[in-house]
Amino acid sequence: MHGTGAAGEEPPLLTSGEHLALLGGCSAILRNPVPEDAHLETTVLGRDDLRFWGDRQNLQQHPATEIFLDPLHIGLKPDKELGLVDFDAATLFNEGVRLQQAGQPDRAFLFFERIITEFDTSRYLSAAAFNAGGSLEDLERVSEAIERYRIITRKLSESKDWLNAAFRESMCLAHLEKHAAAAELLGRILDRKNLSASDRIDALVLLGEAFKAEGELNKAESKFRKALRLYRAREREEFLDPAPAARAEYRLSEMAEKRFVDAPLRLPEEQMRLDLEAKATRLLAAQAGYLRTIRYGNPEWASAAGYQIGTLYLHLHQAMQQAAVPDDLDAQEIEVYKDMLKKRTARQRSLDS
Repeated sequence: MHGTGAAGEEPPLLTSGEHLALLGGCSAILRNPVPEDAHLETTVLGRDDLRFWGDRQNLQQHPATEIFLDPLHIGLKPDKELGLVDFDAATLFNEGVRLQQAGQPDRAFLFFERIITEFDTSRYLSAAAFNAGGSLEDLERVSEAIERYRIITRKLSESKDWLNAAFRESMCLAHLEKHAAAAELLGRILDRKNLSASDRIDALVLLGEAFKAEGELNKAESKFRKALRLYRAREREEFLDPAPAARAEYRLSEMAEKRFVDAPLRLPEEQMRLDLEAKATRLLAAQAGYLRTIRYGNPEWASAAGYQIGTLYLHLHQAMQQAAVPDDLDAQEIEVYKDMLKKRTARQRSLDS
């Protein structure tokens, strides 16, 4: 409620709580240096801000000054959740950050959430919503974290926190297996202007994962390969984290491994020969992808890729053991037949490599 009040008019009445807020605001202003010969006149008295101007006599010597104060909560006793009597958005935010850094996300969340609910016009709203989402993720309350990130991604499109909030929201959606929603949000990220190469690669890889989880494998492969092309085109011009590229290569290798695992081994013998050749070729394709993953040098994805190479050969061994055999073979002949399959597969791998 704001009022300038013409001469002779009664000024708008304030509640007792607002008088307390006014006194607190005035004390904050008096801590700022003011010219000694400036006559201060309260011309706008409001619940959200106070404005003070020098009078006309001193206007040329001391240009008009306007001071805005954030809303201030002043209570008569400590708040039950926060333990504070008086607080504003800045106080809440700083204490929330301190608690978050101290490893107390449950307490930190209360301070960030109070900014969202009680100071929703504050300049701290965006940062508070982002940190509230992070605290909730730490507490494994992922659905609630999404709602805090959406304060930014749906209402504060110009916020400097928008991009980070959108990435966090997309990963939370993926965690909850809401891959279509994640893909939609990642598409919005990729539509943003002036997106850096690093952020674009990240978004492409995450979008590829969303498509892969939805079974849209052609779309997924397209996004992974696009991310890798962009990485290779820009890696010599600027520093790029190799982890997203390694991740994209790993996901492509997983898809190649799935094709290898699904390749059948069928009778009659001529069909078995053809199937063995196809399976060996697919094994080598998956192995080559995992080796490329390792070459990016990221410890996490290199370790995972090395493990998967081992599983390729374990699956091949199991496939050989479980392969169909002609009905007219006895037990000894079956062992000879399977040994022949292994040798043929090994020979095919050496030819393909």
